Amino acid sequence: MDKKDGGSGALRPQDNCGHSTSGIVVAHRRIKRVQHRSYPDNQKSSSTTLTKLLHTMSTTPIPTRGSGDLSQMYGDDWSNKEVFLQATGLHKDSDHSNPRHVLIYWVNAALSGGIEVWDITQLEMHGHWHQYHYPNALKVNTRERSRNQTISLGIFTSEQREQLLELAADVEYDQITTESRGWMRNLLAKMVEEKLITHRLFNTIRENVPLPSA
Repeated sequence: MDKKDGGSGALRPQDNCGHSTSGIVVAHRRIKRVQHRSYPDNQKSSSTTLTKLLHTMSTTPIPTRGSGDLSQMYGDDWSNKEVFLQATGLHKDSDHSNPRHVLIYWVNAALSGGIEVWDITQLEMHGHWHQYHYPNALKVNTRERSRNQTISLGIFTSEQREQLLELAADVEYDQITTESRGWMRNLLAKMVEEKLITHRLFNTIRENVPLPSA
């Protein structure tokens, strides 16, 4: 793994200082990943389609690219993939002064030396403020699975992963007061509404991490 934020558990190579000056951020639905996904020759997105998307959404705030993002080199594809939720550490912790960091990921590529490229969805901490980044594909050591609590969210199609990211971009948060568990709780609740995960799994995660109440 390139670097791990010791305070928040956020997976990232370095801080991104280009944060918004607005106290409240509404991360709206972002442009679909047509420019980052690896397309078969007969499914390539045309520049016309992308231009239409850009024009349609030109006034919508879009999450910033994660520092060190590798999605252009190791992008997502059209296969079905297992999607995981990861919480910092192996055990439930009731220490409210040091809450566990929570993220969602799936694997875009397996490299040599036990390194994988994870497509990561998280509210990332940068000192005293938070930001949702997209795209955000990072190199991670596979040992992170044994060091942290990992819960399977199931097998997702490429369309379902796309839907997950659209929901993440729509989660409202305050850059100063919202931390990763609260943001993740709201994302998972949206995923329940869209039937991407079951309500039973949501309750299991909420209890085992734990996630704060709404």
